[in-house]
Amino acid sequence: MAVYLTIAAVAALIFAYPHIRIFVKRISLALRLRRFCRKHGVTMTPSNPLWFLASKRSTHPALFLETATHAWAIALFSVPKRASTLILSDNGTYQIETYLTLINVLTVTYHFHNRPRPLAEVNYYTGAPDRVWVKHFTPVTLVNPGCLGMKANLHGRAELLGNGDTFGGAVWCSFDRLRSMIEFALDREAGRVE
Repeated sequence: MAVYLTIAAVAALIFAYPHIRIFVKRISLALRLRRFCRKHGVTMTPSNPLWFLASKRSTHPALFLETATHAWAIALFSVPKRASTLILSDNGTYQIETYLTLINVLTVTYHFHNRPRPLAEVNYYTGAPDRVWVKHFTPVTLVNPGCLGMKANLHGRAELLGNGDTFGGAVWCSFDRLRSMIEFALDREAGRVE
């Protein structure tokens, strides 16, 4: 009986691992972002107290970040496994290509394509504070936890999508890229960069 319980526990852990990873990475994101905002004087306006648990199917931003002259509306998108590529299509769908590498005598990499899923149409202006309308406004989709890479499938042709590139009217980036965008805006406001 103990063997069956052990096998069931291991199977449940394997199934739950991607969700546990997302939860832990999102808590880490919330702590890092809060610390960054306090250090640099950036105003953070979350849409609800559990903003960091926002779904990738959400149609409104999870939070707003503001400096004196810039504002960012941030929607969250998660990729369950690090060893994967996010493929965004211009027809409003996304696909996650997962890699499984088996290391033995020959190293073999298997590609698994998930079926195309609808990409939520985020209205980045929903719930925005009134003061952001006089600032330089940037919609951002923050990919956290991240993946190995992103591609944009435009008119049937796949192109690499870099960290911080625009797709569908929003900047798709990681936390580090978002942090550098905000730091650059703060430097411009302070007159250190033109």
